[in-house]
Order: sequence, then C-alpha cells, then structure tokens
Amino acid sequence: MTAVTEQRTIGSRPRLTYPHLVRSEWIKLRTVRSTVWIGTTTLGVMVGIAALLAWGIKGIADTSEQPIPSATILTAGVTLAQLALGVLGAIAVTSEYANGSMRSTLAAAPRRSGVLGAKAFVVGVTTLAIATVSTVLAFLVSQPILTSEGTAIDLADGEQVRAVLGGALYLTLVALFSVGIGAIVRHTAGAICVVVGVFFALPVLFQIVQAILGLDWLARIYGYLPSVAGQQVMTVGGSGGFGSSLDPWAGLAVLAGYTALSLTAAFIVFGRRDD
Repeated sequence: MTAVTEQRTIGSRPRLTYPHLVRSEWIKLRTVRSTVWIGTTTLGVMVGIAALLAWGIKGIADTSEQPIPSATILTAGVTLAQLALGVLGAIAVTSEYANGSMRSTLAAAPRRSGVLGAKAFVVGVTTLAIATVSTVLAFLVSQPILTSEGTAIDLADGEQVRAVLGGALYLTLVALFSVGIGAIVRHTAGAICVVVGVFFALPVLFQIVQAILGLDWLARIYGYLPSVAGQQVMTVGGSGGFGSSLDPWAGLAVLAGYTALSLTAAFIVFGRRDD
C-alpha cells in the first residue's frame, strides 16, 4: 500500500511550465542585491542628469544658437543608464554560472530554451519597468523647472513623446542584447567587457579611425553600430543625429536586429552546450 502511494505521489508531481520558470526567474532577479543597486543607479542617473540639465537650460540656451529640445534633456541619462541595465542583463545569466546554481536550474528544468526564454522575458519586463519609472520621475522633476523657463515638454508633440518613450525601449533592447551575450560568454567580467565594448568603446574607436583615415565607408558603417543606430529614436528635430542618417524607428529596428541576433546565437549555444 505504501509503495503504491509513493508511486502515485511521484507520478502526480506537477509539471514545470513556462509560467513557473518565469516566476522562478523573477524570484532570482528580485532577491539579488545587485538588482536593487542597478535599479537605484538607473533611477538616480536618469533623474539626476535630467534635473541638472533642466536647471542649466537657461544658461545653455543663452550661449547656443539652437534651443535644446526638452525631450533631449529628459533622455540625456540614457547613455549612462544603458551601462547599468546592460550589466543587469548580463549577470542575470552569468551569476548562476559563477555560483554554480545553473546546474540545479537545468536539473529542475531540462528544457534549456524555456530557461533562457524565461530569463530574457523577466529581464526585458524588469528593464522596461525601471526605464519607464525613471523616465516618469525625470519628467516630474524636470517639467516644473522647464516650465519656469518656457521650454516645458509638450506631450502633444508626437516627436517629443516618441523620443521619451524611445529611450525606455532602447534601454530594454540593450538589456536583452546583454542577456544573449551573458549566455554566450558565461563569465560575468567577460560579458560586461563585451557589452561595454559594443556600446561604448566601439563607437569611439570608429570615430578615432575615421578621423585619422577619413574613410567615407567607415562613416557609413558607424551609423549602423548598435548604440549609434538605436539612439536615433531619441532624436528631436534633427538636433542630435547621434552620428547616423537613419530614421528614428529605423535606427531602433537596427538595434532590435542586433538584439535578435544576440539572443538567437545564445539560444543555439545554450541549447547545445553541456553546462
């Protein structure tokens, strides 16, 4: 009788579904101290830079031939925030390799594509939430200052709204790109180096080589780099350009393509590798 009961208990064990994997990955992400620090850093950078630029907009406007669009001030912190959220995306995968818990994860959920998919989903939603909250707070802090200077953000202006919302989408794609890199590299320091290299060092390297050699074709390639193309979505009135001739949504689509390639390669490598 006892043997039959044990067999029924084992046979009735609940199947691990994708929602279960998502819940598990969410628990892992929110209970890690680094997630809190990264979220706080992102919020501080986005709000702090927007507030500082809003306070200084009058002096900047007095010495500039062209007024600085308010939406550009609101998204000025994205350049630094992408580093923090890129790290979040990478360590969401690499931290499990570092502490050895990846073996336990894969033992509980042998379907590797589901594990990586759940990680990417949780990181994407979390990043979008952090970026959105940071943008909203940056707006609430800077809008009164900009209003006093007569340069308030016009929510009826589709171009400004697109730039602000595009900043949150850009940060989300950066984090998802980093998830793919983390799954491929498996090492925290290595993955972070790749992310920093792609989004920070590579554009600078292209600019230096272009300035020295003056190659036109190199300048055209520069406009299709992930960070350069993706940040086009935050341009207003052609004021920034970020060094690319792509349209705003086309630039974001280029970054989305890089992200898709990163995740596709990660799914292939993660599924075939013996971790």
